[in-house]
Amino acid sequence: MLLKKYPCEISIHHNHNHPVHAADALRRRRPCAATQEKNIELLKKGHSPLSALECHKFDLRKEHGENYFKAVADGSICPSNFWIYKLFKKLSLKQYGPQCGVEMIQAVKKFCDEYNNEKGFVCCKMEEVQGTHITVAICTPLMRRVHKLLKSSAEIMFMDSSGNMDFMNCRVFLLLTPSVAGGMPLGILITSESEEVVHSALELWKTLLPQDAFYGRGPSVGPKLIMTDDSTPERNALKLSFHDAILLLCLFHVLQAFWRYLWAREQNVPKEKRSELFYLFKDLVYAESGTIFQERWKEALSHEELNKYHKVKTHLENFIPRSAEWALFQRLHLLTRGNQTNNYCEANIRILKEKVMNRLKAFNLVQLLDFMLTRYDSYVESRIIDVVNNRAPNPFKSRYFFPAEKLVDLKCQKLDKYPNSYCVKNISKGTVYFVLMEWEICSCEAGKCGRPCKHMCAVVQHFNLSSSLIHPLLQCHNSTMKRVLFHIAHGHVNVPDEWFKSVFDDVHEKSQPAQSCSENDSSDKNDEQEVDDPPAISDADEGSKTNSEESDFPDDILNETKDALRATMENYIQLLSDDPQTFLEPMGVFIKQNRLLCNSQAGLVSALHCFGKNGGAPAHGFKKRKGRDIPVQPTAVARRTTYLGGTKRQFTGQPPNAMRSNVLEDTSDHTYGVTVTMKRKPHEPVWSSLPKRSRMPATHRLARCVESSQNIGSTHSRK
Repeated sequence: MLLKKYPCEISIHHNHNHPVHAADALRRRRPCAATQEKNIELLKKGHSPLSALECHKFDLRKEHGENYFKAVADGSICPSNFWIYKLFKKLSLKQYGPQCGVEMIQAVKKFCDEYNNEKGFVCCKMEEVQGTHITVAICTPLMRRVHKLLKSSAEIMFMDSSGNMDFMNCRVFLLLTPSVAGGMPLGILITSESEEVVHSALELWKTLLPQDAFYGRGPSVGPKLIMTDDSTPERNALKLSFHDAILLLCLFHVLQAFWRYLWAREQNVPKEKRSELFYLFKDLVYAESGTIFQERWKEALSHEELNKYHKVKTHLENFIPRSAEWALFQRLHLLTRGNQTNNYCEANIRILKEKVMNRLKAFNLVQLLDFMLTRYDSYVESRIIDVVNNRAPNPFKSRYFFPAEKLVDLKCQKLDKYPNSYCVKNISKGTVYFVLMEWEICSCEAGKCGRPCKHMCAVVQHFNLSSSLIHPLLQCHNSTMKRVLFHIAHGHVNVPDEWFKSVFDDVHEKSQPAQSCSENDSSDKNDEQEVDDPPAISDADEGSKTNSEESDFPDDILNETKDALRATMENYIQLLSDDPQTFLEPMGVFIKQNRLLCNSQAGLVSALHCFGKNGGAPAHGFKKRKGRDIPVQPTAVARRTTYLGGTKRQFTGQPPNAMRSNVLEDTSDHTYGVTVTMKRKPHEPVWSSLPKRSRMPATHRLARCVESSQNIGSTHSRK
């Protein structure tokens, strides 16, 4: 029907004034419902916006194959970065609330109440301090079990903090205690660094602890020792909360702080003098006794270089009265278990940022609290289970593990006069030490302060005892420590007894009846000669007897071999008598290795076959090649125009002819000199005009910094 006023006909053609199937047009499409659901699921599983998008693209590549370029260009299938970040913020607001303000505080309270109702008791609390600060204290069920079951929780506690974990930059304080499975958490505080706020957070945390916290000492008493950094607000808050605890300083951070003090511009200490002043202070820290400490302090006061810099001298004089907190000789009577640094906290903070939070800041305080209560607890639980199941990575590098070769020369004997006391003799060195298993200490230098030592390990293995200082791998026939760790992780020990056993337990149990049988037979033979039974023969003796009976070797060959072996041993003894300075140490190693191989017939046979084949110095001119890389020719390094810092090959291939045409001298093929752009005098060598290397960041190893006299890196912001 035509209009009366403006009669016309309208014809619509679906033609666009731009290309429809171009990639630039397809990228503007809105994501479809399936794409939205998939990305929402990825974000809920813990992916960051970037990792969720990368994971989605990886799936698209596998799904579309050669047509991947079409799928990734379509906005309905592959969303943009802006859209995925917007979706992440929308989901975070819905789940965790806003990033700040009153609504965020209400969201924290709601989250704590929901978690406490789920666990059945109060595990986390939030409190407002002075109307402007918020403190959150955490003690999960796993942390409560650490308080009850780990003896080390009553002995020493580590405390350290770190920031940069959320957009509000809250400080997260970790409270840890040592164990064979690493640092075990006793609690977590989320607050600021002021003294009053930290004290309020500690008091709030004490209300969450069970009555038998700190292995029965109680929350009001606390641990015997507390080790921290030199943070005045933190240490003052700990003194107010735990009056009876002894506060110690981490030795590494004490030395690190002094090294940074020497590097400060205000001190005006020349670079070449800093190491000398540093070693003056380090000698004071590691003094063996009070007498040596006083002597070294007098020497330091009269030191010529120290008297030139009055600020450094005044700083040391003000620090000496606090020697009870950092001097090593002041800790000899304390049960530190060999812990002189705060490494447990350093490692756990790094784990928290890398493995728990994936180096991403939390959206707000609620999400940070969620990570502490769920992900960090799950990580600690999995780490404990790995130790219980003998699947911990690199257990041989643990300070609680001692290899078998260190225990060969040790012989243990129980002392009847004192309960749980043992005597350990070192046959090769002739030393004698005493071990008290009730306190888990030893009379050796390492074990005086309760540090795990090889003498304690030998006693545990020889008498099948249980110890919290020896790795469970070495407690093959006693699963008590594994049960404790399993109880901490799961809250129960409802597993079969066989689960904690070692593969060597059956061998040990089967060998006991045979041993008792042989003892009974020998006693019967001595007391009564009525029964003429043959003596008990072990499997090894029986096998050797069978081999000797069935052997076809003539007696003359066996006798010649025995005579040659005696002559060889006599020759070794003569060499040792003539030149003990040269042969004493290698002969001792030979005897020790022989003792290790005597228990294994196959190992001894293999060692005898290979004796002398792989030992000794290499032949003259023989160069052992390390790695699989083929080194370049020495002349190739001199022809390089870019500094690489070694003899590794370049990945650029042969230089083009255009580069060789601009060479100043010797432009023949395969002679790559210096180009015109690189200004070099004719008499100067080629390497003088090479580009300088980019400056490497400052190292974080204090010993290397002192040796090379350079400043230490900023570790606190990166840990």
